[in-house]
Parts: sequence; structure tokens; C-alpha cells
Amino acid sequence: MYKPLVVITGKNGQLGWELSQLKVLNNFQFDFLFIDKDEMDLSSPESIPYFFKQHKPQYFINCGAYTLVDKAETEKELTRAINATSVGVIAAECAKIDCTLITISTDYVFDGNGTSPYLPNQATDPLNYYGLTKCEGEELAVKNNPKTIQDIMPLLL
Repeated sequence: MYKPLVVITGKNGQLGWELSQLKVLNNFQFDFLFIDKDEMDLSSPESIPYFFKQHKPQYFINCGAYTLVDKAETEKELTRAINATSVGVIAAECAKIDCTLITISTDYVFDGNGTSPYLPNQATDPLNYYGLTKCEGEELAVKNNPKTIQDIMPLLL
């Protein structure tokens, strides 16, 4: 029986690993492929199209990110490659194969003064370089793939 493929990046990161541990995923009619930088290196955006030639997912959940917030201020090139440029390339590759992209946000894209959960339609005002690159990644995702979902929280509310 055919099952649509869902690719999830960041399998060794906090969010990706937590998702991989959810037993409930076995109840869905999908095949899940959890990947890390060995399968697709987000620090090398030029390598991403090769991954998409090998795998043709119907859904792509990007949990991978450069999350060392303080180091992002000094490792700007690497941070931008992972959090912005690669997200834009992933979105473009998804668009080529009509794949829905879900990209996960962070509160760092906002000003930090919120008193309730942030929603994707709220104005951004990144707190730091990390937040700036995550914001840029979200903008590139939406620009490069009309089937991008910026955050799943509104779907869960």
C-alpha cells in the first residue's frame, strides 16, 4: 500500500528528536523519514537539490536550525546558511514537486514583549541575529513555495 512520504529535518535536535519518539505517528498512513546533516546538510544549501532528486516527499517538516543563539552573533554566515538560505532552497525544491512545507518558527522573530502565544500573522521584530535569520527563512519559504505552512500552532488551536 502506498503511503505518502513525510521528511522531517533535525532528527538529532530537540524538536526533530521529540517528533521521532511519538508512537502516535505509527497510526498515520504516512512514511516518516527523519534526517540530519548526514542526509541533507543545511549548512550547504547547494546540496539540497540532490536530496530532493533522491526523495520526493509529499510533506516536508523543517525542524532543523542553527539554534546556538549567542554564537549566531559571531557565526553569522553559518547561521544564515542554515536558518535562511537553506529554508529558501528547501521551499523552492518542495514547490517543484508540489510538496507542502511546514516550517517551524521561534519567538525570537518577535520583539519579546508578547503576553500570549504569537501567531504567524503578527508583525515581526527580531530580537537578535538568530531571530533575524529565522525570520528571513520564513519569508523565503512563503515566497518560494505557495504551499508553505509557517507554523502549525494555529492548526492546533
